[in-house]
Amino acid sequence: MKKIVLGLAVLAIGGVAAFAATQAYFSSTEASAGNAFTSGSLNLKVGINDTAPFDNNNQTPLFSFNNLMPGDEGQGDFRLLSTQDAWACFQANTSGSSALQSNIEFADWIDTNGNGKVDVGDPQEAATLTATPISLLANGDWQPVLDASALFAPLGNPKLQKDTEFNQGYAYCLGKFERDANGKLIVQNGLPVCDGSSVGNNAQGQNLSATVKFYAEQAQNNPNFQCSSLNTSTTKVAQANLATDKAGAGNKWFFYQDSNDTINNSIGSLVADPTAPLGTGDAQVAGSSVKPNLATYQFGGTKLADVQTLKFDVKATGGSDTYLGFNVDFNGSNVWQKRLNYVPGLTAGTNTNPSLAAGSWQTVDTIAGGNGVWETSAASTDNTSFFGNGGYWPTTTDASFDINQKAHTWSEILAAYPNISMLASDPFMGIRVDSGTANLDDFVLGTTGIYGKTQTFDFEN
Repeated sequence: MKKIVLGLAVLAIGGVAAFAATQAYFSSTEASAGNAFTSGSLNLKVGINDTAPFDNNNQTPLFSFNNLMPGDEGQGDFRLLSTQDAWACFQANTSGSSALQSNIEFADWIDTNGNGKVDVGDPQEAATLTATPISLLANGDWQPVLDASALFAPLGNPKLQKDTEFNQGYAYCLGKFERDANGKLIVQNGLPVCDGSSVGNNAQGQNLSATVKFYAEQAQNNPNFQCSSLNTSTTKVAQANLATDKAGAGNKWFFYQDSNDTINNSIGSLVADPTAPLGTGDAQVAGSSVKPNLATYQFGGTKLADVQTLKFDVKATGGSDTYLGFNVDFNGSNVWQKRLNYVPGLTAGTNTNPSLAAGSWQTVDTIAGGNGVWETSAASTDNTSFFGNGGYWPTTTDASFDINQKAHTWSEILAAYPNISMLASDPFMGIRVDSGTANLDDFVLGTTGIYGKTQTFDFEN
């Protein structure tokens, strides 16, 4: 199958005002000019509102914010026109006031008649309309306008149709859009209702700027495309990048001492290693009574149903006992409910995790197509009292899931606990070494869905 990348329409946003003044402008570049395959050449054009011509070089503003006050809202629409059936994505990056960014919500919908309003008959009309903080929309990740993700499944996963104008309506609110008892937006006169009571004085006099790109990819012979597949990154982690305390941990890595729950970078090291899978170095941890981990806090709140890849490379020596674990939230309560651990050699039914081979690099795939075997830390310590049901797992409505069985596969856990996630309030994840020595590298966590991404971490000395 051949894929053709459509042109990128680039939208630049900038401005200053007493509350916030933001202007958006288009310029267009063709990322793959001259591509020609049997399906034909492709081009993506962007227009604004329902009357402006398609012209990506005229510096016409997409929208502007002028002297916004709490409760102010606005609306508009943009139009996409493709020369082939295609999926479409956007990418937004912001700079400027984090206070303003955290106080603006956006809603968008497929705008059938291009009037910039939510009308009965629009695929996402009032009954299903939702909103997202701009801080999530403009985080630098590719996100869908239209793709094959589950988000659009209720709409039949629509695509840009060849030579047919597609309209996307949007609305913004400085504050919060009002919601009904089911969490859906309340719509009046074709627009969601804005409530500015949540906006504090810290948002006044602030400025926000952003850049936005549109991307499209052919839909022919490409039925499963998701915009999240574009979000790949490799981050090098060196000694100078390690966090030294919890307050500054953020998206950093560090060495963690489980025996007293502290960051302690003296219990591990980043070393030169020409055999490392990535680069010329890796992280090295020697097992001891302090229970050392190579750890991070950056994945808190991640839903396990969205995790498609979770793996790392290890070179174990001296009978290394090395395993991955993270604090877990089984039911969305955001309360610590032990850890979920992947342990080499662990067995559940007919599935057994591969054991670690001594002295050579190997990839530890903790999901393994859903067959990776996991246990709670209640099971690893033989604690049947923590969950209050005499078992090693929380009570579940899944009758086929045995809470008295110490270990289960990834797929079984997801079926039993559909809302399970990595704990947001204490988002520890670590690779722990209880004995021997482990060299660690090439840690990969990949998620799918609207905010999906694949992140790779390369540890270097």
